[in-house]
Amino acid sequence: RPMFEIGKEYQIEVDVWGFENKFIFDYTASNILPPPAPLLVEKFGEAKVQRYNYSVKVKLTLNSENKIVSVEDNNTEPRSNKRYWNKVKNRLFNKLADKTLEEVKAMNVERRGADVVSGATYTSKALKQAVINAFNN
Repeated sequence: RPMFEIGKEYQIEVDVWGFENKFIFDYTASNILPPPAPLLVEKFGEAKVQRYNYSVKVKLTLNSENKIVSVEDNNTEPRSNKRYWNKVKNRLFNKLADKTLEEVKAMNVERRGADVVSGATYTSKALKQAVINAFNN
């Protein structure tokens, strides 16, 4: 048997230790449940950086709509390419937020592309591919 009758209005009084006055809440009972908390999923991907001897490794957090919430470095070891890897992380990680797989695929990271990081084309391409691979894992 339900505690409250649906559609009926109630006034709830709460005594809180340390306060002189009661807290009073007005409540109309309903059978509508609050929306569930968003489901977050972590996925991992990597891709080789062409012409350099390392792989970009990322961790994606995706929401229930399969959109990127965040991108994190997952222990990429860029060796002598660290300067370019840092440029790509600083410029593209935030740019990937809220994108779907199709939107990531559409990013133009080719030389002189709108989403490329100047001087870091190979690393930009590898990041894009690592993100795509994470989506598909």
